[in-house]
Amino acid sequence: LSSLYAEPDHYTQQLRALEQHRRDNPEAPEAAFLVAYQYATCGHHAIAIRHLRNVIRLLPEDNLAPHLVTLFEAAIESNSSDTTSAPSANKAARRQLLPIEASTLTGTWRAARRGKVRIELAFEGEKKFSWTVDDDGHVERFEGEFVSGGTRLILATEEGRMIGAVTPRSLGGGFNFRLLENAPLDPGLDFER
Repeated sequence: LSSLYAEPDHYTQQLRALEQHRRDNPEAPEAAFLVAYQYATCGHHAIAIRHLRNVIRLLPEDNLAPHLVTLFEAAIESNSSDTTSAPSANKAARRQLLPIEASTLTGTWRAARRGKVRIELAFEGEKKFSWTVDDDGHVERFEGEFVSGGTRLILATEEGRMIGAVTPRSLGGGFNFRLLENAPLDPGLDFER
């Protein structure tokens, strides 16, 4: 955002003033949210998450802040999995979130929605995927690359990406895939082999 200012120092001064306002008003959720927003737009997701957790503490009924935390955590995981020189703290955090490994996803998985909608999600190797939807005979398919880390699964194509939460199902295997943009209202899709 500093590029929108004639002098980048003016932005920095205003950000520091906002941070001071946040320190002076620790119980003001709007101040925490504004600081989180500023840091998120600058790509400092870890700092944004810290302030969003305060919003969640102050406004437990709020739906936006938890959703943003999940998105920013996925962005951090995605970025840190793309580099081999990720800080050791990020590596330790990723080791604690090991419910889904790429190797366990290999193969073809199926889910259904509203009776006539069938979804097939196939993973090949440790990077390629295809997603096929058959909606009562109308079939659409897209493919691309995937990244899995912790409880996140990112499916990326040339047109965009889907970021979802993956929860292993204990009975009979399989997993639930829930798009983060639909959280927390969407029950997700239950995939089985």
